[in-house]
Amino acid sequence: MPSTPSPSLPTVPASSPPPADVRRETRRWSFCNRSGDGRDGGQPADSHDGGPARQRCGRPAGRRPSHDRGAPLQHRSGLPDYTASKALARRLQRSPHRTIPPRQLLRYVWHQPLQFVPGSRYKYDNSDNVVIAMMARAATGRSYQALLRTLVYRPAGIRQTSLPAGFRLQRPYLHGYALEAGHRVQDVSEALTASAAWAAGGMVSTPSDTSRFIRAYLADRFFSRQTQAAQLRFVAGSSEPPGPGTNAAGLAIFRYCTRCGTVYGHTGNFPGYTQLGAASRRGANSVTVTATEQLSLRVHPRVLAVLRHAELLAVCAAMAPR
Repeated sequence: MPSTPSPSLPTVPASSPPPADVRRETRRWSFCNRSGDGRDGGQPADSHDGGPARQRCGRPAGRRPSHDRGAPLQHRSGLPDYTASKALARRLQRSPHRTIPPRQLLRYVWHQPLQFVPGSRYKYDNSDNVVIAMMARAATGRSYQALLRTLVYRPAGIRQTSLPAGFRLQRPYLHGYALEAGHRVQDVSEALTASAAWAAGGMVSTPSDTSRFIRAYLADRFFSRQTQAAQLRFVAGSSEPPGPGTNAAGLAIFRYCTRCGTVYGHTGNFPGYTQLGAASRRGANSVTVTATEQLSLRVHPRVLAVLRHAELLAVCAAMAPR
């Protein structure tokens, strides 16, 4: 989730072919968001943690029945990942700034079979996030943006966060870059329309709003205790990209067990940005970390390892006794 001081502006359709750097970044965005980057069913541990985690995290729960309706929330649906679609990549290469309506995102994989029996395994998948947003819209009869405003932004006091449909970022903003060997550094902050991610990572926010959100999320501001107890049942699996320490997957939230304590939250990436937002169990302490480059286990994995070490240090600072 790129961190900016204010919401994005409306989209302006591109009128000229994208430059070579945009075409490269479009291909990399589709590649980086593939579910395989999460090391299916694994629990990546930060090699820079300085030894085994001293925090007792417990064993993740076993897999759940295939009829469990929470499968998309825990990335056990088996749906094909729309961000891996070659057709979507071609569209973004042709028109990187053109808005894609949410209802069209899953059409890129409608013809594809399930990757596995729903509920039988874990695999991070961006299609799951889109499906959940559509389920919320169908259940309430309200747009996803309206639900965010009334159920998330207002209760948490969030004022500088939005779900844009365009590619413009309101000034000033944190610039994101693409760094490739043999190529000059490219500013890709506005290279792609955020609508290509929508509910799967298209949010634009600030560090302070991200902190407010994750604190409110863990402090039972949005859910009943019973609902949150269900959300915090974990299975083996990592966020995308992996966060600090040992990762485990809950319902739309991840557990990061480190030598300095356990935090809960989510990571994310988009061309030019890699983000972590996490908080302690009741939201008393929080941490946000932003890297101005898209990182994953397959693209610049060594840099990702350094970032995960920085995230660990940030968790240690946030969890230190006052």
